[in-house]
Amino acid sequence: MNIDNVELYLRENHHHRILLNYHTVKKFYLRVALVQLGIRFLKSCRTKDIIPKFLWFKTANRNLTASPAYKNSQRRLLSAEINHKYKHLNKLKKMYQYSVTVLQQYCHGDLFERLQQIITLICCPLIKTKEQDIEEKLHGHLLRTAPKHTVDPAVVTNLSTRILSNDEIDCLANGLDYG
Repeated sequence: MNIDNVELYLRENHHHRILLNYHTVKKFYLRVALVQLGIRFLKSCRTKDIIPKFLWFKTANRNLTASPAYKNSQRRLLSAEINHKYKHLNKLKKMYQYSVTVLQQYCHGDLFERLQQIITLICCPLIKTKEQDIEEKLHGHLLRTAPKHTVDPAVVTNLSTRILSNDEIDCLANGLDYG
């Protein structure tokens, strides 16, 4: 029995429950590993004070994204996401342990150990690919410079008869406390 034909071998030589439980164990093994990688990514972001893109939200004024209140909100959301991932990880670990126990009950001899080795060999490249993706994301976030303050001239409404220059519109678009 090797990696390529393990499912065929289980289907032909063993009860269908073993094949079903093999799939379940493999699924939960991979999910646990991927959630752990996700937690590691989020904790690295928190340590390096990086806010992942999925935690950015729109504001009425784009310049507010540089405010301390906005940053604090993002940090709280990041912490909440990490806590949620930990809860999800604990549930997945319980389901994984249960599925391993069930598979062990149905497997005789050294079949269980061989299946665990095969699951590890199958999932390892997928986990390595995900690790590389996470490292690339972190590296991409670190390469970004400070957020650029874009100015929206449409925010300024001229109520006077005097025509404003582009520099004056840009200055007013930054807000009244700009300076």
